[in-house]
Amino acid sequence: MLVKIPTPEWQSTCGDRVFVHFFSVRKPERAIGTVSFGDVSSNSLPTSSDRIVELDSLRGIAAIAVVVYHHGSHFDASPLLVLLGPLYRDGWRAVDFFFVLSGFVLARAYWKEERKDSFIRNLCDRIRRLYPLHFVTLLLVALGQWYLISGLNRNAFVYQSNDSVQFALNLVLIHGFDTSFNGPSWSISTEFMVNVLFFVIILLPRRLALVTFAAAIALTFIPRGDELVAITPLTRTLRGFCVGVLLYSLFVAIASRPRTWVRHAADVVFIVALVCSIGYAYLVETYPQLSGGITLMLHCLLIISAPMSSLAKWSLRRKPLAYLGEISYSVYLVHFPLQLILWLAFVTLGLTWPFGELFGLLPFIALTIGCAALSYRYIELPGKRLLRLSRKDPVQAPA
Repeated sequence: MLVKIPTPEWQSTCGDRVFVHFFSVRKPERAIGTVSFGDVSSNSLPTSSDRIVELDSLRGIAAIAVVVYHHGSHFDASPLLVLLGPLYRDGWRAVDFFFVLSGFVLARAYWKEERKDSFIRNLCDRIRRLYPLHFVTLLLVALGQWYLISGLNRNAFVYQSNDSVQFALNLVLIHGFDTSFNGPSWSISTEFMVNVLFFVIILLPRRLALVTFAAAIALTFIPRGDELVAITPLTRTLRGFCVGVLLYSLFVAIASRPRTWVRHAADVVFIVALVCSIGYAYLVETYPQLSGGITLMLHCLLIISAPMSSLAKWSLRRKPLAYLGEISYSVYLVHFPLQLILWLAFVTLGLTWPFGELFGLLPFIALTIGCAALSYRYIELPGKRLLRLSRKDPVQAPA
């Protein structure tokens, strides 16, 4: 069995590529006035403490896309290539979807008069949301890589930068400029850095803050010949996040209009964005110079339309999808430790996994979801409770 050691993820996504009951319907949990988003018929916006289930479900689907991408890149395997080819090739674009969605969700949760000035409280809220599972998976991967290198005298699995300096950087969540230990967590690091900047910016008057977010997006474009590119993991994260913040401001302006046409327009936009996202996934290499901008635009259209679309509510409020979205952070962080465990089982016990077959991929996805459900229940939620500053702080911190 061959294991492919890929280029660090952020490097492969730089340049012009940067710009990505089981079947019952979950009951609405938030409303505009007295009706749900899908009915858009009142002036008041929903309370930001409620989750937008449609966006949770989209996040869960994006997390599975990353799992499939890493299955292909880490094990040089591509079962069902005809159907899943776009995920093996461009599944990394789902991380850019996370960045835009995170900006949207955090703007909704924190950029309000009663919360925006609470810098310390907001920062602690993000730490208790991100850190417990990151810390546990970091220790797990560090132990596994140490055993591979020191105990078995083998090379590290996939991510090679696993020294004491990188471990220290991982501990304080500033390791996002390289892929080390639990490699996918680079995006958790850069997002945390951008979150800190976000909490500083929203202390400004609203109009000045809007201008600052727009300026931050502009600063992520760095000339390289005739192209404009984001060249670092941090600028990539900053761009997507700030786009998401401004997208939420646009969403507020649209969703607060008491017009029936808003719902119908949202249905059309959601369907078009969904179809185009799937279709363009098979054509992305045809126009590589435009791929970043097109995928960013499609991400924005999906995110802004889903909460207002009755079609999105019908399709994305299914309980399995809603739960997948709820545990998506765990899915994202536990899938690489599971890959490492499978690799250790192979090199120590000779146990093999049919990575190149569909009946190897599907059970691995199921195993990832199962372990994610456990880590969500026994690591994420207890970690949030443990790190709460006040009993009044909700356990369900914004995603």
